[in-house]
Amino acid sequence: YFCANFFLDRQNKHLFVFGPLIPFT
Repeated sequence: YFCANFFLDRQNKHLFVFGPLIPFT
């Protein structure tokens, strides 16, 4: 979860959960 967050946050500034794919702004 946090792995996806750090990876996606760098690009989209959104934290995406790789389970239900819920975008956290």
